[in-house]
Amino acid sequence: MLGSSSNRIQFVAPRLGARNILTLLIATTIISSLYTLIIPDRLQAAMGIESDTSNYHSSILPISEDSSSSVPIHSSSSSTPTAQAALQVPRTFQSTDIVNSKSIYQGMFTTSTTGAIDRIRIDFPAGTNIDGAGVIERVGIGGGMLLKSGSSISYDVTAPVSIPAGTFIRLEISGIKNPSGPSASYSATITTRDSAGNLIDGPSQTNVYTIKRIITNTKGHIY
Repeated sequence: MLGSSSNRIQFVAPRLGARNILTLLIATTIISSLYTLIIPDRLQAAMGIESDTSNYHSSILPISEDSSSSVPIHSSSSSTPTAQAALQVPRTFQSTDIVNSKSIYQGMFTTSTTGAIDRIRIDFPAGTNIDGAGVIERVGIGGGMLLKSGSSISYDVTAPVSIPAGTFIRLEISGIKNPSGPSASYSATITTRDSAGNLIDGPSQTNVYTIKRIITNTKGHIY
């Protein structure tokens, strides 16, 4: 609106009512929203206009099916059978090699596998009498008792503990009667097991030993 006062031209701004101001604000908001949606993302980025769509999509990405593989799964070692290997240098020595003679036997070996040995079994050749067998000395293994069956003895450990690989073990057993038949090819077999009956080491064959018969010739010489 134009008016004149003292030869000056003045512009008089129209007065807006409250209803017109509200209408103007709504229209501005709508135009701003349409402007953001219509302009492509790359153009918005070039113009410095940030889009929230990337944040939205990243927040709803599905969880990978392999995400559980990063969590270690621990299995119970007690349910896993103990590894099996051959005993190192299993040996058997007797104090006498005469048939039908009671002898002191020494069964010895070195462990190959770490494990809690519950039982050491020595299988002697058929014809070996173990009825009077008893442990004299033990090395490398805890206390226990001797079990007998046929020509086999088993040293049953009272309180098994883990024994490292490379441990030397020796059992000295008295009262074993040699077989009645002479032979130069006798040998025993040694096995170790855990409390669940699983093999730890063996069965491993010992060295070959000889049992001889006493023969007296006509001159009374014994050989």
